[in-house]
Amino acid sequence: MAKTSINVQPIKNGSESHNLRKKELYYVREDLTHLNQEYIKNYVAPELKKIKELYKKSVGQKMQKKATPIREGVVVLDENVTMDNLKKLGAALESKFGIRTMQIHIHDDEGHRDKKTKEWKKNRHAHMVFNWTDKETGKNLGLKRNDMVEMQTLVAKYLNMERGVKSGVKHLDATQFKAKAAEEKLEEIEQNIKKAEAVKSKLISVDDYNSLVGKFNNILEEHQEQQKKIKELQPLIHEKKLKEEYKKNWEIRKRKYNDLMIKINDVIKAPESMTNEVWKKKKQNLHLELEKWKKENQNILKNNQDKGHSLSR
Repeated sequence: MAKTSINVQPIKNGSESHNLRKKELYYVREDLTHLNQEYIKNYVAPELKKIKELYKKSVGQKMQKKATPIREGVVVLDENVTMDNLKKLGAALESKFGIRTMQIHIHDDEGHRDKKTKEWKKNRHAHMVFNWTDKETGKNLGLKRNDMVEMQTLVAKYLNMERGVKSGVKHLDATQFKAKAAEEKLEEIEQNIKKAEAVKSKLISVDDYNSLVGKFNNILEEHQEQQKKIKELQPLIHEKKLKEEYKKNWEIRKRKYNDLMIKINDVIKAPESMTNEVWKKKKQNLHLELEKWKKENQNILKNNQDKGHSLSR
């Protein structure tokens, strides 16, 4: 029987856009997006406004900025879990803890392609968006650690799956899963560079350049997000030294990214009068730098995977 878990975090600004596929994501297969399912009772912005108004009315002051009245849980799914299972889970969570389910999104279009076998490995999961406040006062519900442990058990029960490992360690696997997808995307970026070089002009076109930079920035943004998640998970893996290891690896990635972008800009700004030989040399150097960065990236991913496996043991 497949294992499941739920990882709950305060909702992020771009979460709704992510869940509704309103922005491009490199680890998504758009040809599978039509398989995704949605249940939306309330949207985040109007619901947050109602919560703040209720809080001010009952407490007599504005809600603090650091408050987290709306939270999001990412649930690991197998192929048998349906929207009906998740709705029943939502009802059970409300009955037990008072948290109310606003939205449910089942994602069947995320994953990565195995580098050796080229097989698509799906990362099937659901996002459950919760109103995490008391319906009478608007105050945050004070769930304790034991409550969160019991929540894991309820998730397994209502999804007919096996209860997984502690949510923090389990979620590290999802982080590594997206890191693999990022590595895969680097190969596509390299192909984009080659396509740009094939144009008749000596210089890469502005459109190709913007596309290239955009894709790099998407990967950078995603890894910043993964770094943040590692920090959030740290309290759940007290004695482990993953944080410093990840920070070190992240700095290497960031430095390689910046160096590569400088070299790309140098090639883009090359004068029209540049000789073919000089231009060819610059392109070769750019490809060498990209290859070096990609190998470094693979080593970092392997180290993170090894670290994650040691945690689960």
